[in-house]
Amino acid sequence: VWNYCGQRKALIISRLQKDKFMRLCAAIEFCATRNIPFEIAGMPENSSTTKRLKRRYTLRPDVVAPGAINTKEFLKKNAEDTLFVAGVGQVLLEAGAAGFPCLLASDKGAEYSTFLTRHNVRENYGRNLTLAHPVERHTNVRVSDIEFGQLDDYDISDAIRENFSFSKRLEEYLNYINSSVSRLRPQWQVLPACLDSVSYIFTENTSISCLCVRCAEIMRFYKNAPIS
Repeated sequence: VWNYCGQRKALIISRLQKDKFMRLCAAIEFCATRNIPFEIAGMPENSSTTKRLKRRYTLRPDVVAPGAINTKEFLKKNAEDTLFVAGVGQVLLEAGAAGFPCLLASDKGAEYSTFLTRHNVRENYGRNLTLAHPVERHTNVRVSDIEFGQLDDYDISDAIRENFSFSKRLEEYLNYINSSVSRLRPQWQVLPACLDSVSYIFTENTSISCLCVRCAEIMRFYKNAPIS
């Protein structure tokens, strides 16, 4: 979807809620210190977090795109205007798969945020594209700005298809559930029984974060179930 054609604007995509506040601040400050114009897309646009951001940074009223968005369609529509996408997790999976340069926003601040590249996407970050290392190691993160002469390095679409596909994540989570439950109930043979009983809740439209939550629910069910 994305090709560089002189774009200057950044697109920050995130839920506009309290738990995302510091990462939103990091993305805004990253752009502001580099004089990069930006737009924020997310819901709810009139939340207390949105109001805090507008007060802290004196944001223009139109800097927050109104209404809910379909990330894939929104990115496709704005590809000719967007230099890079900032966020975490599912947002960067979708943006990276479409070829957009992706800024991973850190809750430790703009100075710890960095662009994902073919060289660091596998080594430095967790499976859901959030910072995977403990707080005390944040100072060891190599912070990098975008290098316009090496834009191919920011195309992480192949890495995402190889390492972050839905089917691969589903397989890993279900294998984890199976191994964990087997330790709790050695006489159970949970897989493929687990797959047969819960496969209906997984679809191609299920997000990675939603997948984590649903697998956790299954884990709790089996952990608390009586031994027959």
